[in-house]
Amino acid sequence: MAAGAKIDVSGKGFEGVLSATSSSLAGRGPGGGTAYGAGSHGGFGGWGWGATSAGGYNALPYDDAADPALPGSSGSSANKYGTSGAGGGVVRVEATGRVTVDGAIAADAPMVTTLQSAAGAGGAVSISCSAVAGTGRISADGGSSYLGANLRGAPGGGGRIALRYDAAVQRADEAADLTVSAAPGRMGLNSAAGLCPATEQDAFYANCTPA
Repeated sequence: MAAGAKIDVSGKGFEGVLSATSSSLAGRGPGGGTAYGAGSHGGFGGWGWGATSAGGYNALPYDDAADPALPGSSGSSANKYGTSGAGGGVVRVEATGRVTVDGAIAADAPMVTTLQSAAGAGGAVSISCSAVAGTGRISADGGSSYLGANLRGAPGGGGRIALRYDAAVQRADEAADLTVSAAPGRMGLNSAAGLCPATEQDAFYANCTPA
């Protein structure tokens, strides 16, 4: 993928919801936010107005950490103010040779700007190849939320990113300098980062940002 090119499935995960009453309507997906909470995926969604404890109102993180294949879940909606945030979509790349990313791969959840509507969780990026190269960015970030009065917004949890390669080929290949991020959304209260490459893979990514 050349510099300036982009694969973008942001907001293409589980759709947001719109509550028709004064009650909170749960988001879609296995990690759909409940009781004013945001969507979960690789990390917990945050909580907003009406919630009192971290993760207490939200579904557990889900999906296969080594080979994620599911989209991010959406946040909950309350009081007819607006539709909640959708989750990020899914990008899967299976190659026999090197995969070079000089552009961007994005599976992020969008920001939510309506009062009492929670954001969705980041999606999934899974790449299988012999080696990874490039100076681009791969992200599955959770959606940020509207802060507003009484901290009523809730930020989405981070998604999941997995890069699988042949360790021997990777060591002999050129070093990659990718930015890899599965960060939680901002604003609101207490969302959690998702999962991006770690341990052995850090040797090949000078700018890996798990949070």
